[in-house]
Amino acid sequence: MSNAVRMAHMNAALDNIDITQASRDLFFEFARDAINWNGQPLVNGNVQMSREQRGNLTQLKRAGLLTTDTDEGCIWVQFTEVGVAFARLNGEEMPANMPMDGRDQDGGCSWCGRDCPDAGKPDGCWYTDCPEFPHGE
Repeated sequence: MSNAVRMAHMNAALDNIDITQASRDLFFEFARDAINWNGQPLVNGNVQMSREQRGNLTQLKRAGLLTTDTDEGCIWVQFTEVGVAFARLNGEEMPANMPMDGRDQDGGCSWCGRDCPDAGKPDGCWYTDCPEFPHGE
């Protein structure tokens, strides 16, 4: 996809974000906490969620701002490209090369460049010849 087409898709997505104030507040709490978790904050880590806020999390997913991934019983927030742009447009400082959807911005592990589904997770890439393998050890 060309940069012009990608930018047009991004602008359209940003123009169509329709979330409640409570969902917006939760999103920005996670965005501010992203720096503490390598770009992927832990649900009920620093940002505690109530039962009522589960619906807000669902709304953020449906709006295309973030996804979640469960690993060993922990739920991690992963910002989409639209989510990162939305946060930055609203004055939040997001890490420059933060992982999105389990990958870095160019689609691969930030260390070895391969498309590892674990590359963006705080524990790192699983490829045996990657400097991050295994899990940063």
